[in-house]
Amino acid sequence: MNPKVLVVQKIETFITPNKPFRILELGVGSTTPFEYLVKKYPLVEYVGVEPIGFGPKDSLKDFRKLANVKFFNQFGEERLRAYTAGYFDVCASFSVLEHVKNLEAFLKNSIDYVKTNGRIVHFYDRGHSMRPSSFRERLHVFFGNYLPFLLPAKKFVRHLDEKKVDNLIRKYGTEIEEITYHNMPDHKQFIKNLDRNDSLSKKLAADLSSWEFLVSKYVRAMPDDIRERFFLSVCFWAKKKIT
Repeated sequence: MNPKVLVVQKIETFITPNKPFRILELGVGSTTPFEYLVKKYPLVEYVGVEPIGFGPKDSLKDFRKLANVKFFNQFGEERLRAYTAGYFDVCASFSVLEHVKNLEAFLKNSIDYVKTNGRIVHFYDRGHSMRPSSFRERLHVFFGNYLPFLLPAKKFVRHLDEKKVDNLIRKYGTEIEEITYHNMPDHKQFIKNLDRNDSLSKKLAADLSSWEFLVSKYVRAMPDDIRERFFLSVCFWAKKKIT
């Protein structure tokens, strides 16, 4: 099971049935794990922000037609003029932070738009830098790390230091509730190649992803270099403090 699905299942526990709940997702891409939540809960309002736009093979075409769904074609670090600060119950991003050029503005926005005691959830990847798939990707990561001005915003990627994210999230009035670690390379490869045509193998795939949540508090105590080698994805769970 994709750990992003488990992240959204955990976000689902924040929802009170039959009460309005507003979700802001910054950097949607071609799919969103929030789609099933919006369809399950009629009072969930979803706003997605995507700078690249949607091509001819738009898998979200039908989803975007729903009455409680809106999309904006812009960068997450740009202000959403249609919404005031404190409007949303949760703001989330998936595999986006490592591509954000103006990280501080992006994280500040994600916190500003959430109401007091609302949640901020950012799941990001280190696979581009730890396990680049090509020389071109390795080169882009190098520029993103050391010569960021050479990369346009739509092609930006870097190795994102966990402490940098932690410091910026805390800077703008949040409490870090939890940090979880995901996509252990061997587990990810195993699940990818697992034949999931029977219920037992499906359960095994889900259990491996769930296990990563369970061990995260122990992973946090590991030295940084070991933690990065074992887990390619990090998820920050924060709550906006009373202001």
